Order: sequence, then C-alpha cells, then structure tokens
Amino acid sequence: MPDREKVIEALETCRDQDNPPGYRFTSCVDDCPYHGNGCARKLKEDAIALLKEQKELVRCSDCRHADISPSGLIKCRGIFRSREWYCADGERK
Repeated sequence: MPDREKVIEALETCRDQDNPPGYRFTSCVDDCPYHGNGCARKLKEDAIALLKEQKELVRCSDCRHADISPSGLIKCRGIFRSREWYCADGERK
C-alpha cells in the first residue's frame, strides 16, 4: 500500500515547481520523495492506488437503504436526511 503522506508531499512538490505554461515534466526535483528514475510514473501509480482504496461516497438519494416519500423526503435507516447527505455506509442502488 502506498504511503499517503509521501504521495501528498510529492504531488505538492510537483505542483509548486515554477514551470512555464506548456512545460512538459521531464525531471524530478531533489526534494521530491519520489526523486529518481521513473519518479513521475511511480507517483501516478501510487496516487491511483490510493484513490482506488477509497470507499465510494453515496448520497442518501442514491442509497439502497433509503426510502423516498412521495413528498421527496428521504428516510435512511430511520433518520430523515436531505437529498445531498452522504451515507457513511451507503451502498448504491
């Protein structure tokens, strides 16, 4: 599993480089935690892996546990919620 803090630090380092518009990233700076050959590819792979590990957020209006009344109120697991509320343990319909 990739180190979340390392990925964040590397992304911030790349973002903060003062490159002109249209600059194509070809080399890594020394203070990047991924510094070395293939650093950009490894950083991208780790960032993708971290995103895939995250659980999908499901709005109550899209959750299989929600009951939507004719008036549009949403009751999810016994509690009334707004359509924009996210369920902590939501599962898409």
